[in-house]
Amino acid sequence: MGKRIIELVGVGAAALMMSSGIALAGAGDQCCADAERLQQENDLLRAQLENMEEKKKPLLDIPGDLSANAAFATDYSFRGISQTDNGPALSGGLDWSHDTGFYLGTWVSNIDASFGGPRASSPELEVDIYAGYAREWSQILWDIGAMYYHYANINESPGDPEVDYWEFYGKAGHDFGPVDATLGVAISPDYITESGFFAYPNLSLGAALPGAEWLTVGANVGYSFIDEEEDLGVGDYLDYGASINALIEDLVTLSVGYYGTNLDDDECLNPGAGIFGVAGGNDRACDGRVIGSVSIAY
Repeated sequence: MGKRIIELVGVGAAALMMSSGIALAGAGDQCCADAERLQQENDLLRAQLENMEEKKKPLLDIPGDLSANAAFATDYSFRGISQTDNGPALSGGLDWSHDTGFYLGTWVSNIDASFGGPRASSPELEVDIYAGYAREWSQILWDIGAMYYHYANINESPGDPEVDYWEFYGKAGHDFGPVDATLGVAISPDYITESGFFAYPNLSLGAALPGAEWLTVGANVGYSFIDEEEDLGVGDYLDYGASINALIEDLVTLSVGYYGTNLDDDECLNPGAGIFGVAGGNDRACDGRVIGSVSIAY
C-alpha cells in the first residue's frame, strides 16, 4: 500500500509539469483516499488481533499461576523408606500460586506398603493436599504450610489404626552463592497409624555445576522423632540422600540418587507385621539404594 501511495504522488508531480495545479490536487485527493483506506485496513487488522488475543485467554481465567507435574521413578522413597516395596512409582501433581505468596496443591502416587505394626493396613494410593505461604524477607525464603496425607484403596479391618494424618511445616532457605541451603521442620500432633506426636527436622543443600547451570547436585538429611514407636512399628531414625539432576529444555528433569536410613533390617520390618513394605516380606525397604527418575513440569 505504501508503494502505491508513492506512485500516485509521482503521477501528480508529472501532471503538474504538463498542465496545471488541478492535476496535482486530484492526485493529492487520491493519495488522501488511499491513506484513509490504509487506516481502515489497519483498524480492521488491529480488531482481528484483539479478537485473537481474546480467544487465547485460558478457560479458567483465575488469578495466580497454575502448574502441573508428572514423574516416573524406580522407587518412591519417603524419608528414606520405600513406599512401593522397592518397586516403581507413577506420580503427578497440580499447583496454584499467587503473587502474594499463597499457594495450594495436590500430589498423587501409587504405593505398596503396610502401615502399623501388628495392626497393619495396606493402602494402594497416596493423595497429599497442601496449602501454605512463601515469601522472601531479609534474603531468606520463608515457607509455612500444612499438608494432609490421605491413603486410598485401603484394606481395612476392624481395629485397624487411622493412617491418614495432618502435618504442619516450616522452612527457611538462603542462597549462599555456590550453594542453596534450606532448613526445615515438620510436625504432626498424631502421626500415621495414630503413633502420637512426630517431629522431623531436616536440611537440604543444592548447587549448580560451574559452566553447566542445567546440571545440579543435591543432598538431604533428616531425623524422625516418633512418640509411640510400637504403634508405627519403627523407632526414631536418620535418613539421608544425594542426587544429581539434569534439566532439559526447562521442562524435563532426569535424576539419579542414593537414598537410605540408619535402620537395620529387623528395625525396619517387624517380624510378621511390618511397616513400609509387604508385611513380613521386604527387609530392604530401609536399605540404601539407587533411585532413578524422569519428571516433567509445565
